[in-house]
Amino acid sequence: MTTSSSTKWTTNGTQILKDGNAVFLNGVCYSPTPCGAATYAPGVGDWFATPWDEIWERDFPLMKAAGIDNIRTYFFWAWTPPADMTTWRTVVAGKPTFDHTAFLAAAAKYDISVTIGIALDGGNIFDNAVPGLGQDYLNFYKSTAVKLAELYGDNPAVMGFCIGNEQNNPSRIVTSDFWDDLSNIAGGVKATAPDKLVMLAMQNEDGMYEATVGTSNPGSPFSGKSVPEVYSDIFDVWGVNIYSGMSGSLADYNTYVVNSGYSLPLIVSEWGIPAANTSGELTPAEFAAAITNTMNPRGADMKANVSFVAGAQYFEWTDEWWKGNGGATPAVHTNPTNNQWTEEWWGLNSIAPNGRTAADGPWDVAKKKPYPADTITARPTLAALTALYSGITPS
Repeated sequence: MTTSSSTKWTTNGTQILKDGNAVFLNGVCYSPTPCGAATYAPGVGDWFATPWDEIWERDFPLMKAAGIDNIRTYFFWAWTPPADMTTWRTVVAGKPTFDHTAFLAAAAKYDISVTIGIALDGGNIFDNAVPGLGQDYLNFYKSTAVKLAELYGDNPAVMGFCIGNEQNNPSRIVTSDFWDDLSNIAGGVKATAPDKLVMLAMQNEDGMYEATVGTSNPGSPFSGKSVPEVYSDIFDVWGVNIYSGMSGSLADYNTYVVNSGYSLPLIVSEWGIPAANTSGELTPAEFAAAITNTMNPRGADMKANVSFVAGAQYFEWTDEWWKGNGGATPAVHTNPTNNQWTEEWWGLNSIAPNGRTAADGPWDVAKKKPYPADTITARPTLAALTALYSGITPS
């Protein structure tokens, strides 16, 4: 654990409190994969440890200037996941592979709190996709979550832990096994880091609040309960990724969670607008129209519901390059074919290789160190987000 003075995060009804003071999280999702690095070994998406310091040293001052005070990551690891999950005991008995101390210190320097994202292999943990290995996967990922809580649970930069992203497909949320497994992981984190918050980022699904948990495990304490009741038993904060229907989604949360007696704060854990359409990056006029017609109204919906919306994490800080198209021609981005769900084009900042080509990858083999951090360029959505967040204060 760190030895520096910790920051205590708690909740009071539908508010999030930092050291006893209500806050609204002006957040972004942060997955700063360098151009062409999708297949860079070990390919686990953790760019938050040395020697990748230059990436976050590039970004944190810009975030601070933009009024962003929280980030949610997707991939913090303690150990590199083993290729053979039956060896998980040997792996977790060893020294952690990753050290995030410098990253968290840099975040604290700029007063940016971190929601540590813990990846989950849902197919194997919840669905036992490789028969007989489901428990091994669960044990490894729980060990990872608890180790991260042990290492960083008293770090002043850490706001909390997000146990997985969009794992809540309709067939899972009605099984008690799903919630039993999540409770197993989240319980270990909460016991180890009691001064931090624990959440799950759920995909916004119709009917998820009305669903009732079944009896896949007859001994489960969650069988027969509603999803809001089960969620409130396990987590401190509810995260929902909302890309459409913001007003209706928030109204549903108010009806089925807040007004039903489960007064958990809500973080809109992903929201945003694409920076491209089928023709490529939006023109200035198209950006202006998207901001006016879509982005700002969604922000206004959150502001109107600040009595229970305690923060938002915009998707995302920079374009994603995890799909392995760095060697494509042209070596920037492939043109999107669907203007709603192309992750490469959702950044508040565009991204381009610096002193290399995307096909070179992020590591300079000759110099045995990373290439310079990629160049990022602000899009109009960044200034719009700064203005939007500056108008939201906690209830």
